[in-house]
Amino acid sequence: MISKLFTLKNLMYAAAAAIILIGFIIGNIVHAQSTTMFCYQAWWGGFIQGDPAYCGTPPPGSACTPGCTGPLGGFCPTDYCWTVTIPAPPPSCVSNQGSACSSASANACGMWGSGTVQCDGSCSATTPSDALCPPPPPSCVSNQGASCSSSPNACSVTSSGSIQCDGSCSATTPAPIDACPSDAGLQCSSSSCTPPAGPSAPTVSLTAAPTTITLGDSSTLTWSSTDATSCTGTGTGFSTGSATSGNDSVTPATTGTHTYQIQCTGPGGTSPIDSVKVTVNPSSGGSCTGAGPVTLTATPDRVQSGQGTTLSWTVTDATSATCTVTNQNTGALVKTTAVSSCNATDSAAVSGITTQTMYRLTCGALTKDAIVNIVPRFEEF
Repeated sequence: MISKLFTLKNLMYAAAAAIILIGFIIGNIVHAQSTTMFCYQAWWGGFIQGDPAYCGTPPPGSACTPGCTGPLGGFCPTDYCWTVTIPAPPPSCVSNQGSACSSASANACGMWGSGTVQCDGSCSATTPSDALCPPPPPSCVSNQGASCSSSPNACSVTSSGSIQCDGSCSATTPAPIDACPSDAGLQCSSSSCTPPAGPSAPTVSLTAAPTTITLGDSSTLTWSSTDATSCTGTGTGFSTGSATSGNDSVTPATTGTHTYQIQCTGPGGTSPIDSVKVTVNPSSGGSCTGAGPVTLTATPDRVQSGQGTTLSWTVTDATSATCTVTNQNTGALVKTTAVSSCNATDSAAVSGITTQTMYRLTCGALTKDAIVNIVPRFEEF
């Protein structure tokens, strides 16, 4: 009986050895032809199929003979089966990878781009933009350099110069004093020299159109002046920017009479103050309660870095005269919208968004936020 058992064990070990040899051969073939490998580890620890270097140890739950009745009393072997993924071999790069190289073509003025040879043999260099080319030389008039004269002054005196590349004359009209004795401190008027007149005092005029508006509407202030070098306006929302003439739109935030003033200065002194009044009546029906709602949306609300979006907003039942949209990251004003008859609808395009940005619509006590997120960019490596 002991001899029979010994013979049975020898047969089992011989069969296992043959299966291991066949498993190594099959495993190598699978490894060469596929990116996945089937692993089979016998109950005694040897691999019947698969390469141990890639298979590793059996993962949990990989037993493929969980229950059996062994040939020997009390002997119940358990084998393990699982699949592993074999990474693809790295690409083979060209021998001159990293060498210096130039772009495939030059730009309009013969400039080439520089770069390096990539793994696949391509060059990273790109053709420079034509915008980098220097501007072409200007084309001058045919009589450039010829003599020319300025226009005469009040005493018919001219000065001499030459024709420039653009056809203009370099000579300038001499001041009337040039025709009078240099030590007399006089200026020429018609055919005689007279003492110079002092500078005139500036004047300014200011008008408003219309002078009566409804809360939420605007009025345009227009001004003009004489002998002035700068003008300054006062009144809520009124700004001249120091200009001596121009116009500015004002949108009063409350009802009642609003006064706007302007005064100018110049070499001759300061002008008298001029003023206008704008009357603001309540909105029609007087039904604004300030209850809202207000909406603010960004389309799209997810952009790649550097791209833009369009902000759109609607305002219902607002008591404020205007609504503003601001960039909460920087505090910059995007746009101001006038409220008419309690309501307003508007939009604005914003560009160059590089980070998550919050925009806020504010209409008196009513506010609404919209957030624009940046889409992450993934690159292969």
